[in-house]
Amino acid sequence: LSGIPTHLVNVGNNTLWYLFQVPHRAHAGVWDKIIKAYTGGERERFVKEAIPLFAGLKSTGKGLKGAGELLRSGQITSFESKWAMEQGYAMGAFERSPSKAVREIGKYLTVPTKALRGMDVMAKTIAFDGQMKAIALRTGLQNKLKGQALQKHIQDFLKKPPDWAFDNAKKFADYATFMDEPGAVSTAIIHLRDAIPGGVGRFIVPFVNTIGNLMKRGIEMTPGVGLGLLKGQPKAEIVSKQIEGLILTTYALKKFMTGDIIGEQPDNKAERDAMYRRGEKPWSIRIGDEWFQYRRVEPFSTVIGATSIVAQKLKEHASENEISEALLNSAAAYKNFLIDSSYLSGISQIFDRYGSREGMIKRTATSMVPYSSFWRSIQRAYEAEVQGEAKLRESNDWLDAFRINIPPGLMKGSPSRLNVWGEEIILEGGAFRQWLPFKWSKETRDPVELTLKKLNTYPTPPSQEVTYRKKRIKLDDE
Repeated sequence: LSGIPTHLVNVGNNTLWYLFQVPHRAHAGVWDKIIKAYTGGERERFVKEAIPLFAGLKSTGKGLKGAGELLRSGQITSFESKWAMEQGYAMGAFERSPSKAVREIGKYLTVPTKALRGMDVMAKTIAFDGQMKAIALRTGLQNKLKGQALQKHIQDFLKKPPDWAFDNAKKFADYATFMDEPGAVSTAIIHLRDAIPGGVGRFIVPFVNTIGNLMKRGIEMTPGVGLGLLKGQPKAEIVSKQIEGLILTTYALKKFMTGDIIGEQPDNKAERDAMYRRGEKPWSIRIGDEWFQYRRVEPFSTVIGATSIVAQKLKEHASENEISEALLNSAAAYKNFLIDSSYLSGISQIFDRYGSREGMIKRTATSMVPYSSFWRSIQRAYEAEVQGEAKLRESNDWLDAFRINIPPGLMKGSPSRLNVWGEEIILEGGAFRQWLPFKWSKETRDPVELTLKKLNTYPTPPSQEVTYRKKRIKLDDE
């Protein structure tokens, strides 16, 4: 949780999703007017609600004050955050320790978590106040008020809002920050995870409810598929979300047809390395001559990712007899899409989905260094600033793995990783870009790499493993 990219993802996705609610509310208002014109009944959404919803951003200062209160005291009376929901009984463990020394150390170790919780408090404050203002306007318009009468109604309403309005605004604030109550599936997974002794399950799968809510938001917008999750919502919300998803799906399909969208990276190491040498990235879209990753732009990435996955698998299994196989492969690819997500990155790091599981214990143990993710972020930024470029490092042994989890300059760096041509692998961008969770890279257009791709040939160093008498044997470096 200490990594700079994690904090930027939290701020970025909360902000982007709330800003999206502004045009979405106006869109829902248009459909509500059309639907009610035919079916009758009281209006449930108005286009004008987008204005007070946007005005909720004025409460940023108020939200920062609440965030500051949480950082100072470790508690907040107004709101809680998804981080507290996910951590459960682990929250406040240092403060509850019988050891004074542990309690003192805990004040410093829990700073990243408090900062993340503070960001959520700020986001919820903005969403709560914006929704309350929108409800005040909605009730006035429902009563056919205009001009001064409408303004007076809004002022009186906000001075003493009824309980139902408070509950509605709080529910929207939870929705806007992905903090809804867990559904049946998420609850079952949480119980299963927490049943593993020693808290091991929580360590490996720290986030369940957040991922579930991000998925729900994305699936709600997925054309056709999302209708099952939209039951019970106002008809205008259902129509507008499906249309918004259709726009995203159409865009993704268009990019796929022109070869401008990439899904998951290949399982084959040689193909995977070649993809990176060409400047391509998994889960990315080409705009001009640059590939921009969309994976962490959640929950919109769910619609784009699902579209690219299904389109790719249907292309690979073109005949009607292979449709079922294509759908099964799509499900497997979607699982990988989830594992590559922001809040499950710990799983892919521990199990190293594209590499050897032999280093799992080493990676897990060295990641227990306090602020390890923060130091990894700083290491690459420091290298890019001081040496002019950041390089991808090897972590073949315990010492190498430990080096990347400590402050820069304390130890000589690990050796650089080389590509198949013997060149050091350089990470794109300067110091600032090493902190960003949203990656992009320039397409190389190397004629050799493009020709090899066309020939479906991918050179790679000889493997250290050989099969002898049906047994896999690993040769030493010499």
